[in-house]
Amino acid sequence: MYFPLHLEEMLFAELNRRDQKKKEEAERLKQQQQREKVEERNAILAIQKELKKRKEDEEKQLTAQEKTMLKQEWERQNSTIKQKELQ
Repeated sequence: MYFPLHLEEMLFAELNRRDQKKKEEAERLKQQQQREKVEERNAILAIQKELKKRKEDEEKQLTAQEKTMLKQEWERQNSTIKQKELQ
């Protein structure tokens, strides 16, 4: 089938425009998916950071409790030793 030159040019121009539009849409979708992946990763990292902080806080609290208990025990033992020395 033969088209006059200007119709053929218009046809190719329209095909190129549609192709460019499809490429732009595909690129937009790709960028959106990448943004979503980054947001998901950041959300996971934030949760992990929070869990790590909680664990560290719990460990600090346990360490402080152990130190307090050891100090109390040490004071009791010293008190017992002093009482025996006084007798």
